[in-house]
Amino acid sequence: MKQKHSPVTPAVTAVEELGSIKEIIVLNLVLAVFSRDSKIIEHSPLRTKQPYLDLIQRAIEGIVQDLTLLKNHLKQRGIKITDERRDKSGVGCVYWCRGYKASFEMLWHLAKAETEVRMRKYLGEDIHKYVRTDLPPHLRPGWLLEPVPHLPNTSAPQPRTSIEDTI
Repeated sequence: MKQKHSPVTPAVTAVEELGSIKEIIVLNLVLAVFSRDSKIIEHSPLRTKQPYLDLIQRAIEGIVQDLTLLKNHLKQRGIKITDERRDKSGVGCVYWCRGYKASFEMLWHLAKAETEVRMRKYLGEDIHKYVRTDLPPHLRPGWLLEPVPHLPNTSAPQPRTSIEDTI
């Protein structure tokens, strides 16, 4: 009697999974920038610091929420990020994809551009002008244009419960 083999998730990292890994790296950078900026504002001579600090804190809360969704999404697919690094050439990480070790790298100029777009998004700015619309549908970052759940929005989106809602 022949055994039936169930389909196995491939060890190769899918484009969507690499996008999630990249997003985690970028959002960790944004968290670091917002944390640093918050401390600078807190110790600055500004007289009305609290509105700025509140805005940054709301952005941080949205990022933490999205990072949790992204990490759970990767965990469900058998992917774990380890050994994140930042050095003079760029940022990156080692990750394990269904038992296989791989790495992801980004040069600083790309990481900086991506970080600035995410900062604008989490601060509530419309980022449509920063996102390419000429890409094929499977490469368009629709999740990037989704509103951040904690920010007021006229379209009143439903709260995200899984990463599939945002990708």
